Amino acid sequence: MLSPLAKRMLAVMAVVALVGCVVSFVVFPTLAISIVYGITAGTIVSIFRFWLLEKSLTKSLNYTEPTKSRVYASVTAFVRTIGTIAALFLLGMQHPTINLFGVIYGVLNMQIAAYICGMLVGKESKNTNQGQ
Repeated sequence: MLSPLAKRMLAVMAVVALVGCVVSFVVFPTLAISIVYGITAGTIVSIFRFWLLEKSLTKSLNYTEPTKSRVYASVTAFVRTIGTIAALFLLGMQHPTINLFGVIYGVLNMQIAAYICGMLVGKESKNTNQGQ
C-alpha cells in the first residue's frame, strides 16, 4: 500500500511525463513518436524504481539492527542503479524506435517530481502553520 505522499508523487510523475510528451510534439514533430516511446519507457522504469525505493525504505526501517538496515538499503540502491543503467542501455541505445533522450527524460522524471512534490508539501505546511 502506498502512502498518500507516494500517490501524489506518482500523479506528479504522470503529469511531468505528459508535459514532456506534449512538448516533444511541439518542438520535435518529426521525432515525436520515438521521443514519446522513450518517455513512456523511462517513466515506467522510474515508477518501478520509485516503488522499489519506497519498499526498501519501509523494510529497512523495520530492522532492529542498524547494520542490517544499512546493508539492505545499500544493496537495494545498487540494484536500482543497475536496473536504471540496464534500462538506459537496452531501451534507449539498442532499440531503434525508442529515443535515448526520451528515456533519459523519463528516468529523470522521478527527480523532477520529487522536487515539485517537495515544493507542494512545503507550501501546504506553510499554509497550515499560518492558519493556526
